[in-house]
Amino acid sequence: MKKTTNLFYIISSFLTILSIQFISINALSKNLDGGVSGGGGNVICPLVPDQQQKPKDAKDVIKNLKNPMQKYLKFKEYQLNQGLLSDVQKDVFTKVFDHNNSIYKSFDEYNMKVPTESPCFDRQYQPVDGSVVIGYKKEVCISAKNMADKVHKSEWHAQSGALILHEYVEILGHSEDTATKVQQTTLDDLKEFFKINPPKDSDGEDDNHEKDSHKDETFN
Repeated sequence: MKKTTNLFYIISSFLTILSIQFISINALSKNLDGGVSGGGGNVICPLVPDQQQKPKDAKDVIKNLKNPMQKYLKFKEYQLNQGLLSDVQKDVFTKVFDHNNSIYKSFDEYNMKVPTESPCFDRQYQPVDGSVVIGYKKEVCISAKNMADKVHKSEWHAQSGALILHEYVEILGHSEDTATKVQQTTLDDLKEFFKINPPKDSDGEDDNHEKDSHKDETFN
């Protein structure tokens, strides 16, 4: 009888441990769907939506920004080398380009993950707009759901592009403060750019419904 009781206790304990592990793995898997990072970024002072917006439309914008943001970096690197940046921007981008690891290499190694039904998550599994995924995949997570919920579509390109750079700067090992300064500087640049070159909405029209003869192909 004692042996039976001990066997029952062992089996019961084993099943309990398995249940706890299963719950933990499920919770972790749920978070990994949106990305888990050593930190996390959020959009900065966005213009809020005036109507409901589709995450799928935001995803279409975000997923096409990876290459244009690399071109933006090339342009800033050129300006830095030519002494054309303001003191503030010089300080910000010197940290980016003087790093031992190339930010362009990070763009090559880390793919973009753009969930439409969930936020991204930071290391404490708190919801954020963007993060760097840790795991067997190397991915930068930018949440299309959060972008659609929090940002007016006229700012999707600028806010997403700036947030993308925030996350890729973090991959280099820079602090949250440095990543946020890069994000703010980039956001200011892109907002100014898109005033002159309005991004097209999902219907193929400029957001302000005006034609612009100065459309720059860099951020198409």
